Amino acid sequence: MDETIQRENANAPALHISYKFSPPSSVSAPDALSPIGSYTFPVNTQSSSSSPSSQQYYQGLRESIQAAKAKTGEDLTVWRDAVGDGEKSKEVMIKEQKSVAEEDGEEEDADADADT
Repeated sequence: MDETIQRENANAPALHISYKFSPPSSVSAPDALSPIGSYTFPVNTQSSSSSPSSQQYYQGLRESIQAAKAKTGEDLTVWRDAVGDGEKSKEVMIKEQKSVAEEDGEEEDADADADT
């Protein structure tokens, strides 16, 4: 009977979330967290029949989404705190690259206007 329950649960609807962080090399992993994680949140349809109503399904899905949001939010917060200001230099480099690319585009526009 346990095998039947496991097979039924294997086909049960669920929300799956996986992540893989690539923190800066200067950042050590927070306690009890790996940079790679995966969670499964079953969708509880609260129905004893094999086909729940749409209302039961969507209610269970909402609850699974809330649980997933809470758990991944906790993990993301711990990682954000661990990384701290380590990513700020990365953001500055990206903004500088965009500024240079925009300036190059403006120079090309000015050259095109001068030719006409």
